[in-house]
Amino acid sequence: GCRMVAMSCREHDEYAANSQFITHLMGRILGSQGLGPTPIDTRGFESVLKLIGTTTADSFDLFYGLYKYNQNSHDTIMKLKEALDGVVDNLLEMEKTDKNAPKWFKNNTMSLEMKKGRFETEEKKEEPEQKGFTCTGV
Repeated sequence: GCRMVAMSCREHDEYAANSQFITHLMGRILGSQGLGPTPIDTRGFESVLKLIGTTTADSFDLFYGLYKYNQNSHDTIMKLKEALDGVVDNLLEMEKTDKNAPKWFKNNTMSLEMKKGRFETEEKKEEPEQKGFTCTGV
């Protein structure tokens, strides 16, 4: 069904940018990662896959329309970039002070230093694969 809600055009655009556009934006971003089901999927990851499926099932024209016709969409993108930078900064701070990191972590270093908005990674030294178990939380 449909429920009509009275609001100004400005309110509508703010709500739409912070619900519809961000949903489609995240679905498109995550969809471009090539993610798919795994044998250890959690409910959260299943939700991510569902988000990807529902948003990428819509045409890119619809997504572009959400972007083009909403003056708040650019702000939503900028806030997302700032949030990503903040999370990466927190990881870098913890990485600097982590004295108990496993050897592979210290040797790996996908140092998340950002230049021009892109992650730069150092070549990873391959370690022999070790087998283990995990709990899926299902």
